[in-house]
Amino acid sequence: MPPIVVGSTNINAINAEIEKIDGRLNSIYDEIQFANDQLNGTAAVYLYSEAELSSKPYLEAEQKVLFPSTLGIIGKDRGFKNIIFNTLQPIITSYEDERRALDGKYPSWNSTSTQIVILRNDNNGVSGNVLITDTITNPNFLIVGMQDGTVSRQARGAMKPTNGIDIVSHEIITISDGTHAETVFEFYRATESVSAGHIGVLIADGDSPATIAGNFSALINGAPNLDVTANVASFDLFDENMMQTSGVARLKPLFDPSLDFLNLTNPGEMFGGTAYDASNEASLLGTELTKIAYLSTGYCLTKIGPPHNHIPPLCQTAHNDLVTCLRTRYNPSTLLGLLSTEKTALLVNPDTSSFPHDPLAPVQAEMVRIAAFLNYLAGIPLADPLDPVILAGYAAGATARTNFINTFRIPEMDANLQGVSGYYTSRYNLASFRLKGSGTAQEVLFWRSQIYNLGVEKTDLMTQRIFLESLLP
Repeated sequence: MPPIVVGSTNINAINAEIEKIDGRLNSIYDEIQFANDQLNGTAAVYLYSEAELSSKPYLEAEQKVLFPSTLGIIGKDRGFKNIIFNTLQPIITSYEDERRALDGKYPSWNSTSTQIVILRNDNNGVSGNVLITDTITNPNFLIVGMQDGTVSRQARGAMKPTNGIDIVSHEIITISDGTHAETVFEFYRATESVSAGHIGVLIADGDSPATIAGNFSALINGAPNLDVTANVASFDLFDENMMQTSGVARLKPLFDPSLDFLNLTNPGEMFGGTAYDASNEASLLGTELTKIAYLSTGYCLTKIGPPHNHIPPLCQTAHNDLVTCLRTRYNPSTLLGLLSTEKTALLVNPDTSSFPHDPLAPVQAEMVRIAAFLNYLAGIPLADPLDPVILAGYAAGATARTNFINTFRIPEMDANLQGVSGYYTSRYNLASFRLKGSGTAQEVLFWRSQIYNLGVEKTDLMTQRIFLESLLP
């Protein structure tokens, strides 16, 4: 077959088509930027060109009046989030305190609605605090740069992938560990090539966020010269080290404006996920029973000498440890301790009366038991053995309290807080309804679809341009 001969007329026509494509591509870039501005906001001054602002300086002042610092659908909804935050924060505290005192865990939620890639820098220190950059135009693909690294703590970061169909081919994500050169990951589809030096992330239109999260995580872990470890988890298993789990800030994840508007953070992340505290009531009850058992052995019931008759030093240490353990749960001289926290929480808990088993009376009874136990221990010198019969009586009380917590209190609390009509669930549903019904959800969907469609058009035009250039001599 003879080669295609391109004449001057054809060359002019091809160049004209390329020029038209370039013009449309420039327009697409502007439209994508505009759509992102509508979603996420941009400084008001950038809504006009520099030339327009130079010739019409009143425009800058006008924009600042019309749009307070930023403009964006998601940003506009921040007011709703603040209202709900201010409504919820004062009354959630009581449940949080009681649950923390009982078993050291905030309520965990078994939601698997979405998957995230959790990143941990393998290096400690501020060198691990690095940005994660990306060219992804879909706002549903959320990325949080690695941060909060200290001398003794590794920085953490996270990514929440979107569906494969929403990712435009050849968009990239750049990850750095703060030590080595940056690693660039490039999304591509079958039959497509990856830029030199990039690590390809194979995607397909039908890939779910969970699939992309799993594949991406494996590539991060296998990347050479990248001291970053990745793992995949659902929101309810979010790394507790990345969560605010105390004080007012524990609610921050729900109201973080960087989070996806339509997919409100689920209650597992909202209330601290699976944060664990070993200094909780269940753990301290176990310590009490262990010390009682040790002090009841023949080793601690027999005095030794000389010069003075006394129980072994290890038994005296166990005596002191028992006192400390009891005072951590309740100190009658200061009225402080985990049981005091629980009592305060229960007194302001509007749903206490709905529990089949009264939670307040056992707490008060336990405070009385500990006060009496501490009084008994204070009357026995450290050098003397304790009465095993009396110890057995207090051990029975500790065992009964443990059984009540594990068999009744925690299951009932879980059902009340996390059930279909539970306290947290109802307030989460209220927050979700308020946000999704705020009149902006449809706008968000519209601009997201615009960004995706423009990205597809951009890819098609670039393919046409490459073909036309191949025809030129």
